[in-house]
Amino acid sequence: MGILVIILLATANTSDSLTPKSLDLINQIPTTPKDSWLAVDKFHHFSYSLCITGLSYHIYHCQFKDLIADATGIIVGAVLFTR
Repeated sequence: MGILVIILLATANTSDSLTPKSLDLINQIPTTPKDSWLAVDKFHHFSYSLCITGLSYHIYHCQFKDLIADATGIIVGAVLFTR
């Protein structure tokens, strides 16, 4: 593996060999947008992680009868509230 890295580094193009055309292509690479700590996607990550953790804990600590009651409640709620 180390030999492969050495070969790749030895044969890699340097910035001296870049042509004006390749420099134009490099300049056209889009930059990443600003990623704020207080953004909608952070809320989604937080809430999804919270739900997955809560569901995992709930499923792990429930008995089979509890899971059947939960599934029945979900199905009945979906039927009642989506019509």
